[in-house]
Amino acid sequence: MHLKLESAPLYPVGEEAQKEATDLIDPTFSNITKRNIQKRLNGQIIHFYERDKLFLFASPRAKREAIDCLEESINDEHWLPDSELMRKIVSIPFPVILNLNPDKYVFEAFLKYYHRPQFDYFTSKHKTGNYGIVEEPDGYDHPVVYNLCGSVLDALDSVVLDHYDLFGLLKSMLNDTGVSEKLTQKLQVADRYILLGFELDRWYFQLFLHYLNRLDKDSFNNFNQNYPILSQVSADSREFVMRQFNIEHFASSREDFDKLYDACVDLKIVRKLHNLESPIAGQIRSLTEQNRFEEAFNLFEQYCPNNTLLAIDLPLLRSRYATLLEHKRLNLEDQRDLQRELNRIRYGLLTFANEIIPVDNE
Repeated sequence: MHLKLESAPLYPVGEEAQKEATDLIDPTFSNITKRNIQKRLNGQIIHFYERDKLFLFASPRAKREAIDCLEESINDEHWLPDSELMRKIVSIPFPVILNLNPDKYVFEAFLKYYHRPQFDYFTSKHKTGNYGIVEEPDGYDHPVVYNLCGSVLDALDSVVLDHYDLFGLLKSMLNDTGVSEKLTQKLQVADRYILLGFELDRWYFQLFLHYLNRLDKDSFNNFNQNYPILSQVSADSREFVMRQFNIEHFASSREDFDKLYDACVDLKIVRKLHNLESPIAGQIRSLTEQNRFEEAFNLFEQYCPNNTLLAIDLPLLRSRYATLLEHKRLNLEDQRDLQRELNRIRYGLLTFANEIIPVDNE
């Protein structure tokens, strides 16, 4: 079983990010990058293809400037990865995690919670870095984190920004040019993929799935099982995608991934992670998982009054929770929308809990 990760949710933090967080309805890496590039390259972008998340730049100089500001997206201090999601991804014994984002959040999560995984990234511009996949990928001793669309921290020009980058990447990848042989061998025998946040309406995402499932014309088969979670597909594409890629069900909720994690816990196959958690963070995590949000907020305020990271963002999150309760009391929103917002608040609390640094007197 392998995990394909498109874009883990990010949570906004910091005073300057509050308005931007409101504007970014879907705060993925793609949207954060789009915001940063458009802010810097005012007037130097001919068009942005919203559906494909690709730019058309006015000149090579404009593209060079866009590449230079990519690190702002990765290292933006106003944003945090969803730590709870990262922890669960590391826990589940996937032998291979394929990341379509050029960040290294998953790799860093392995360093934090487990141990250093094998890492490499794909680019059509030049040979990959000084990494490589040496050992046969497996779920415990030698897991692999592989960035399919470059690595912004290793080579800025490896990131896909426009159609020229995308076509070059697909041309090389579909021919297995520059792909680790050990990874290719693992993909050839894999028969199950968990697709997290995979936007199946994008044509090139379908090509990525074609590549991963090895649906070549000489030996067509669809024995692989693909399980999309939090994936998007339009009504007119749904039947084609389901038949082409052997998908029986689209899991629309983040809770479906949590159920997968819980099933692995029940089977006692999860990886044994490092316990880096503060006792207070553990209490907050427990309260949050029991839906006792008020008590979790109170613990935050009691034990983290001087935490500058949370000074603005925690009251903002608590205000959202109060608004949710009021809307629920007055029946002002659809229950499904309220549940989605409750889930966002829950994962926000869990992410903030992971930011609490243990101290000796706790």
